[in-house]
Amino acid sequence: MISPDAFPDVFRERIVRYMGLVALLLNPVPSEVIDAIHRYASALGIDDDCGGVLEPASSERQHAVLTDFARNGYARQFVADGRDGVLHTSPGEVGTGWGIAENDPALADRWNALSSGTPGTLGRDVWDFYASRRFIVPGLPGSAPPLLAQHDWVHVLADFGTRVDCEIEVFALLAESDDNPAGFSLLAMILGLFDTGAIDHAAGIFDADAGHLNDERMAIRLADALRRGISARKPDGTRDGGLMSVDWFEYADLPTSEVRQRCLIPYKSNAALSAGSPSTWSLTGLSAYQMAHCDLTPFSEHRSIGTLSDL
Repeated sequence: MISPDAFPDVFRERIVRYMGLVALLLNPVPSEVIDAIHRYASALGIDDDCGGVLEPASSERQHAVLTDFARNGYARQFVADGRDGVLHTSPGEVGTGWGIAENDPALADRWNALSSGTPGTLGRDVWDFYASRRFIVPGLPGSAPPLLAQHDWVHVLADFGTRVDCEIEVFALLAESDDNPAGFSLLAMILGLFDTGAIDHAAGIFDADAGHLNDERMAIRLADALRRGISARKPDGTRDGGLMSVDWFEYADLPTSEVRQRCLIPYKSNAALSAGSPSTWSLTGLSAYQMAHCDLTPFSEHRSIGTLSDL
């Protein structure tokens, strides 16, 4: 019999992480499922970091506990680890992570300056992403939390649309870009919002919209996003903290294609594309509200990145 020690820690940790992922599709999570995950984790010789996510889901306090988890799980750890400097806003505004900065002119100026970037650079593409959807930049009233805005850079890099189902994809990639199990809480939060509906509101602006993984095509897209996240690195070649911990403004003047290559983000698989994963620059990637209010100009000036067959 092969000893679990024959396999790298990260491999064994991901086995347990994916057990937790599947368990989180149950609402509530049965206690026998949690017990089974604990047993497998013990047999694999690793700490079961998913238990803290799963156990509250089976309790009578499910809604309150999961909502608190969504607000404070990854975000609080992000701040505690001192990574909030990449957000370029004051710690007081950020709070425990998902705080909204609506009166930070310096932050808004930094984001608005992206509009003068050279077309094809990452910063300019992110600006076009915001302008096309008429999103408000961090630092102004009505904007998203600066921490949540981090994931918008990855929307562009990984070529994901902005419908609710696309958010499942981008957060799956983000969760898997971080070897720390804390990253798993990002995906747990999104599944609680957009699959089980166990979380009614999270990350400052997201509201529940349950049931998306009832479509088997979404399962294909989720699996492909996980695959891409496992391969991803930060632009400096490391994975500590994952893609959410990158100071993307440092790379804003580089071509988007170059940053994507530095991050080793694979293209979408043909299976994911066939399952309906839309591009950032495809109108099918917009929600009905975004479609009704968007500026179509950037969509005609951009094209989606390639597929797995182009590697």
